[in-house]
Amino acid sequence: MVSNKLLKEAFVSNNLGSSAIEVVLITVVPSAIGFDLYQSLLPHTASHLQKLLLEATLILAPLIISQCSQSLPDLHSFLLLLALLYIPLRFLLFSSKAKPTSHQSASHATPTTSLIHQYRSSISLLTFIAILAVDFTAFPRRYCKTEESGYGLMDLGTGSFTIAAGLTSRYARNLPSSTTITLSKILVKNAPTIILGLIRLLTTKGLEYQEHVSEYGVHWNFFFTLSALNISVSLLQMIALPRNVVRVGTVVLVGLYQGALEGGLQVRGGRYSDRKL
Repeated sequence: MVSNKLLKEAFVSNNLGSSAIEVVLITVVPSAIGFDLYQSLLPHTASHLQKLLLEATLILAPLIISQCSQSLPDLHSFLLLLALLYIPLRFLLFSSKAKPTSHQSASHATPTTSLIHQYRSSISLLTFIAILAVDFTAFPRRYCKTEESGYGLMDLGTGSFTIAAGLTSRYARNLPSSTTITLSKILVKNAPTIILGLIRLLTTKGLEYQEHVSEYGVHWNFFFTLSALNISVSLLQMIALPRNVVRVGTVVLVGLYQGALEGGLQVRGGRYSDRKL
């Protein structure tokens, strides 16, 4: 008899993904329109309860509907049409000279910082919804993590959090390091994510939760990836390389990695995804 764990693993495995256009539509359109409507409709004297209800209605609910859309096969077509119609309607419904919201005025947010804030919020909400919904049939299987190739909604997680962290780092904001970087400080700074990774590992093993081996292997997880990335970046900062060297080196590394994937590394990795890593 097949165990419940194996059945759950099969439910989230062997996914061929969706299209890049659909992934962009279900992530960008609901969040962009939702945040724009929220900022346009939010009263200056809104209470915390009014803000909460407006956020839940305009931001959270559309993101949930866009991901839990198994019964809506033409959702991406609707979102594309909605995006094309909303752009001209936006200028008809709301004045381009609208005053900033009370939140924007209080925080003196610039368009760039406001966009970064919306991006980070959207990624967090999309991730929370996907993690909770992936075990249910309402969540389309094509949105799950892909095995070897393709575009899956849940493939955005780690990379998106990495980009968000980079956009808000001291390096990106051209701020000098407040203290001298040492190995002990690096480890203390990354202790929370390391601890979360250990908790995730122990609970997954203890509760016999499904393990998507082709994703991280048997013992690795998302929190370990973030920890390793943060530690690596901090160690590179200790070398104090010129910014131009860092930028060129980043482009070269990305190009080499993508070239390796196109050259067969991706296929070979898929062949050994069932081994205990």
